[in-house]
Order: sequence, then structure tokens, then C-alpha cells
Amino acid sequence: MRQAIALLGIVFLTCFDASAEIRRFQSQDKTKSFFAELTGYDAKTKRVTVRMKSGRKSSFKIDLLSENDQKYVVANGKRLAVGNDIRLSLRKFQDKSIKKLAPRTVDRVYPSGYTISLSNRSKNTYTDLSVNYTLYYQVQGYLKPEREKKMSTGNLSCEKIVANQTVTLHTEKLDIVSGKLEPVIKYVSKTNAEGISYQEPVVAKPGGRRKDLLTGCKVEILVDGEVVKSETDGTISVIETK
Repeated sequence: MRQAIALLGIVFLTCFDASAEIRRFQSQDKTKSFFAELTGYDAKTKRVTVRMKSGRKSSFKIDLLSENDQKYVVANGKRLAVGNDIRLSLRKFQDKSIKKLAPRTVDRVYPSGYTISLSNRSKNTYTDLSVNYTLYYQVQGYLKPEREKKMSTGNLSCEKIVANQTVTLHTEKLDIVSGKLEPVIKYVSKTNAEGISYQEPVVAKPGGRRKDLLTGCKVEILVDGEVVKSETDGTISVIETK
């Protein structure tokens, strides 16, 4: 407690990470203040965690802060804590292929997607985390080499993640196709210079090959509808809309 009170008597003027939310916190009677980044708040124990100038984390009771600071902590504590405590990682997966036959086509369909891992590096338990994802992929026609850029969005839920736990989620599976279209060949009767008839093959309908690609994924963790953490993998292509 003495250490926490002493902390409030020091003003830290420093340069923090540009992405950090730096705030000037004040003591309950507003006679002392310090600058720090709020990194978490445990509503059960009423303890606030902040990151100081040196990168060291300090923890103290919320009632040591001014009324305005207490409101800020309660409103933002979980959001900032999740952003600091949850590690987000992505890994592409591909299931066993399925062979599909249709008139003129022989395809291999690879159900593909991403595995999303949430790792809780803290001693806190978090609930009701929303996870949004966007899959980026490209579809190729059999006759044209240019691939059409597409994306598919979805939402997953992490109901609970306890201290030092890793929760694994999976996106939807996209059908990534690799295959070929057989040409249609017709034979036309012709006669050569010697008057001999023969059959000449003519392509009535061209064939070609297709190879779709799953190019990337973007994932966002949301708390109360606000993005607190995001991660991307692969190539994220912006799709132009007319």
C-alpha cells in the first residue's frame, strides 16, 4: 500500500510507444499525479495495473485514484487488458482433398481455412470475447489466367479463457480448387493434294487449367464492440468496389 501511495507522488514525463494510451492519473485528492498506460483492471479484487516509464508494471487499489480516473479504469480496463494479455496467432490449414468429376472437368477440392489461437499470458480470466475474421482468396477460371480476388467474413466467440490457457478457434472452410477442363475436339473431313481424305482434329471448345489460392487472413478481437487486437497473415488484397 505504501509503495502504491508513493507511486502516486511521482510525475513521470517520458516518451511511450505511440500506440499506447498514455494518461495522467491523479490521486483521490488530486494532489499527486503520474503518467502511465492502463493495462488492466480486475473488478473482483479492485486492483488496477499500469505500465510505467521503464516498462515495469505496477498494481494498486482503484480507490487510490480520483473519481474521473476510476471511471476511466472501469470503462476501459477490460478492453486494454485483453489487448495486452491475449496473444493472437494464425495458421493456415488444409484438409484432405476431394476429387470431383463433372462433364469435361476433373477437380481436386481442398477445404482450407485458418486456425486462430488465443493465448492468455496473464493470471486473469476473460469472458465473452468476440473474434471477427476475413479470409482473402483468389479464384481462377479454366480459360483465363487472371484470378478474381474475393473475401469471406465471419464471427467466432470465445466464451471463456482462463489464466495461461490457449483457446483454438477455426474459421469456415473455403473450397480451394485445383483442376482442369478438357477441350472438346471435333474431327473434320478434309482432302489433301493427292485427293486422299483424312480427319483433321479441330478444337471446338478450348480447355484449360485452374488453381485457386487462399492468400491471407485478418483477425480482430473485440471487447464490447471495439477492436482491441488484430493480426494478419499472408497477402491481404484490397478488393476494389465500383
